[in-house]
Amino acid sequence: MTVRDANVLFFSNPWASGEIRGKQVAERGGWLLDPEGMRRGDIAVFIKQYPNQALLDEMRKLNIPIFVDTVDCYGIIPMLNEFPDITVIAMSRVAREYLESKIDNKIVRIDEHHCNWDNELVNRTELKRIGYVGYGCSFQLPIDVVKDTLKKFDIEFTMLTEFKTRQDIVDYYKTIDLQLCFRLPGTIHNLVPQLRNPLKLANAGSFGIPTIAYPEPSYVDEWDGSFFPIGGLQGLIHWVDEIKRDWEVYAFMRYLAVNRAKQYYIDNVIANYRRVFNACYS
Repeated sequence: MTVRDANVLFFSNPWASGEIRGKQVAERGGWLLDPEGMRRGDIAVFIKQYPNQALLDEMRKLNIPIFVDTVDCYGIIPMLNEFPDITVIAMSRVAREYLESKIDNKIVRIDEHHCNWDNELVNRTELKRIGYVGYGCSFQLPIDVVKDTLKKFDIEFTMLTEFKTRQDIVDYYKTIDLQLCFRLPGTIHNLVPQLRNPLKLANAGSFGIPTIAYPEPSYVDEWDGSFFPIGGLQGLIHWVDEIKRDWEVYAFMRYLAVNRAKQYYIDNVIANYRRVFNACYS
């Protein structure tokens, strides 16, 4: 039996991870989302949650392999030690190493796919607009100061903090020339830096848009040399000035970002899911 012969059941949640790691993956893989029933030989994937005891008992009776994708949620990790037969999915190499230090479950790594399913590229010749995508609380530079600073370089700063669909994010990336991210470790409630992944870099990079960012653990591990690292506002000023004076600085980083982002293309990620699921039957 292979994964093509079995149903893969994705159990989502109300948050962004339920949409990205649940609905989008299930639809692209041709699998089932939040099913009402199950059968022997199925495979179950829980996104940022784990099955209740009744559901767990039923799945065990049917010999269903169970996966829990922790995403960035620390809260469920200690509980996973109570379910040693559950396989845990990590979104990055850093996350996998962190999880290995906390639990004894088998852990597999499956990257999170970027939003650019059509592999559209933008080609810029001048730096005019810098943007940020994500929750407002995750941008930890003073917004007014950033805007005023960039105005001196004749650059506009915009933010997309409210979005409903993948297309909303795709459309926004097409409007910016450079991405700015700045999320310090230990400052967002209930988030562990090691459980984050470089999705923002992959999203922007897939369009050919480089990123200036605080060097989060997974950014350094997977994208070292392929983004502009900063420790604060002075770092932003430094890189903007460098790009304004020498466009080749931007062009070279664009080249690196495009190539690094290929790893996170949706079909490559789906292939990784299939490899992991097929191993259940080997």
